[in-house]
Amino acid sequence: GINGGKYNLDDLVKIINSLWPKRKKNKFIVFTGGEPILQLDSNLIKKIKSHGFRVAVETNGTLPLPKEIDWVCVSPKIKSKLIVKNGNEIKVVFPQKKIVLSRYEKLNFQHFYIQPLENKNVVLIDDVLFTGRSIKAAMSSMDTYGRPNSIELLVLIDRRFKREIPIEANYCGAKIDTFKGDRVKVLWGEQLKDNVIYIES
Repeated sequence: GINGGKYNLDDLVKIINSLWPKRKKNKFIVFTGGEPILQLDSNLIKKIKSHGFRVAVETNGTLPLPKEIDWVCVSPKIKSKLIVKNGNEIKVVFPQKKIVLSRYEKLNFQHFYIQPLENKNVVLIDDVLFTGRSIKAAMSSMDTYGRPNSIELLVLIDRRFKREIPIEANYCGAKIDTFKGDRVKVLWGEQLKDNVIYIES
C-alpha cells in the first residue's frame, strides 16, 4: 500500500513525521488496524514522542500495553480474553453473538461506547485496491458483528487488471495500470497540486 514496506526505527519515524503537515500543531498519531501492539513497543513510542507526537492506540485488549501510550481505546472481541481492563475508552461493536454488555460496565474506563453495525450503511476505506483480498477479509469479519444494510468501498488508488477477487471500488481517487511486482507510492504535499503518485518496478 501507500508508504508500505519494511523500515528500521529511524526511517519509520522519519516517514511518520514527514506526513504531518508542517503548519499543523498538536501532533497526534493513532496506531490501529489488526492488532497494533504486536508491532508497537516502548522504543518506537519514545522515538515518535521525541518528535512532539502524542500517541494513541486502538487495541483488542489481549496483550499488555507499553506504559508510554497517551490514549488507550479498547475494542474487545467476544472470543478473546481481555487483559487490558483500564484506559481512556472502550468501544464495543454490537451486536455480537453471545455478548454480555454488563461484563464491561465495571471496567476502569473514562468513556464507554456502543458501536452498532446491524442495518448500518458502511463505507470501507483503503489506500490501494490491488488483489481485493484485504477488502474480502474485512467484509467477512463483519459477519461476526451483524449484517450491514449496505457496504461501499472508497480507495485512493485502484490498481486495475490485477484483481484476484471480483471487487470494485464505488469511489476512487485515481486508476493506474501496473505490473504485479510494482509498488505504488504516494507523496502528499501542502497543496493538492503538490500530491504525486509514482510506481517503483
